[in-house]
Amino acid sequence: MTAIAQGYLEVAKALIQANIEVNAANRDGNTAFMIAAQEGHLEVVKEFIKAKAEVNAANHAKSTALMLTAYNGHLEVVKELIKANAEINATNHEGNTVLIIAAYNEHPKVIKELIKANAEINAVNHKGLTALMVAAYHGHPKVIKELIQANAEINAVNDRGFTAVMIAAINGHLEVAKELIQANAEINAADNEGFTALILAAQEGHLGIVIALIQANAKVNAMNNTGDTALMLATQVGHLEVVIELIKAEAEVDSINHQGFTALMCAAYHGHLGIVIALIQANAEVNAKANNGSTALILATLREHFDTVRALIQANAEVNAVHPHDGFTALMWAVLQGHIPCVQLLLQAGADREHKNHAGQTAYHLARHLKDDDAREEILGLLL
Repeated sequence: MTAIAQGYLEVAKALIQANIEVNAANRDGNTAFMIAAQEGHLEVVKEFIKAKAEVNAANHAKSTALMLTAYNGHLEVVKELIKANAEINATNHEGNTVLIIAAYNEHPKVIKELIKANAEINAVNHKGLTALMVAAYHGHPKVIKELIQANAEINAVNDRGFTAVMIAAINGHLEVAKELIQANAEINAADNEGFTALILAAQEGHLGIVIALIQANAKVNAMNNTGDTALMLATQVGHLEVVIELIKAEAEVDSINHQGFTALMCAAYHGHLGIVIALIQANAEVNAKANNGSTALILATLREHFDTVRALIQANAEVNAVHPHDGFTALMWAVLQGHIPCVQLLLQAGADREHKNHAGQTAYHLARHLKDDDAREEILGLLL
């Protein structure tokens, strides 16, 4: 088998003349013919075909010689196997056809040859993926173009509800996305969880794709099943440039998800200062409250994001807003965290040190229970 893998034609001829069993397989189920095809040794392949090698034999993974050679892009061997009546639409153990397998790599000429031989364009594997989806996942625009020209179903969906353009969007393949958009892919389709291509691209921070989708009139304020928009998810992860593009495209900055959170609250909670500033400049409501009563300032204080707290105060955030569940203010959270800079900042902004929570405690009472001696003494001194 080693000699065959290395393409030694005379060895192949000698073995055939010695009446070896041409369809004998190794422990993986590969015959010498299959190995020659996999490695692209055209003349060796021809000799085995003449010797009546089983063209459609499959190894233990149910892969045939045509699948193996197509994956590696050996065009002339592909042509030869097709001439020898290789089964064009056979499937391996994953349900992949030859066309799907060829789409894993950038082999547009092989794709074209398989299409000419009547390969099933829209066949799906066990994961519900078509050749177009596989090419989109791996980022092969030339393969995408060949499949589109052959009338591949551009809006087919897999088991998760993903289309090819969604797959390109989430994986950041801009040229593939552009090919699909140009071919009129449904850019506002949503997957099983309500994610559109724009929401997926924004969440992953793929700026070029976000811009391309916006230019193609993607719905900027579409929501997924939890009420999150592209702006909210880009904000959570901290993709400032994406946020700026979405704001420019008139994304609704005060849209709320099912928990009542706005993009500003998300940015404040995660401490994404640049995004907080961008949203404030876009006139985001600074004092909006989530379903649980949290404001952006309370969330930023809870996470000890000093610069974000300062930016919100400068934008006239209500420093004495009260969380309805426990009666805590931002000052109380700062005290409870033992975060001296935030305590100082909030007091300077007029935080009410006499306010009592639902348990009747003031910030001073909370400070007395801090375990850090130095922090406790300093904060108590500030609250006197």
